[in-house]
Amino acid sequence: MFMDQFRFSIVAFCTASAMATPSYAQNSELTFLGPEKQMVKYHSITLTNEQQVELKRFSSRVEYFGGFAVNAENGAWGYSNGFISQNIAEQAAVKICEGNSRGRPCTLIAAILPGSLSPSERHSFALNSLKESPYRNEFLPKVRRQKAGRYAAFAIGSRAFGYDVNAKTPDIAKLKARRACEKAEAYNMRKSEISVRNAISVLGGYKCKVVEVIGS
Repeated sequence: MFMDQFRFSIVAFCTASAMATPSYAQNSELTFLGPEKQMVKYHSITLTNEQQVELKRFSSRVEYFGGFAVNAENGAWGYSNGFISQNIAEQAAVKICEGNSRGRPCTLIAAILPGSLSPSERHSFALNSLKESPYRNEFLPKVRRQKAGRYAAFAIGSRAFGYDVNAKTPDIAKLKARRACEKAEAYNMRKSEISVRNAISVLGGYKCKVVEVIGS
């Protein structure tokens, strides 16, 4: 069996929160959108019809980590999708909304999280469905074929992934996986809207994290 041939080392990452946990988080409303995804609502702000429609689309289409923010005065809104952590996703949503509202302040009202994650675990990183497929269908099959005594690593970014196999050491595998992820992240950044690029750049969301190392 594959599980018997390799020793798995899951690398957990904890980073200092770039944004303090909102004081209203304890009064938040959780809605499970399936076994793998949940939405947390932070504010009960009266939304325009357009904002209500977009929030509904956000809840059904966005992958974790994502955030949704609105301006209550001029009807602007903005959202983030598939970011590397809850903190970055929520801050990016606010910045994207403020870009759409011509600099006027926006309020974060909702976020999409993994189904198993508490809203207070804001530093966590997780594979969403956008990265789960290449992890299982590309990365793991190559790991099964790598030489004995070699190492593999898988890294994720806000909008990309990268991996390396057959490395001589864990450090080499992690370095190459991060570089591959960051190269893909930079490519995807160039294809994104200006407001999204600006938000990711300001918040450092383009950085990639190694989430798994596999080897003997």
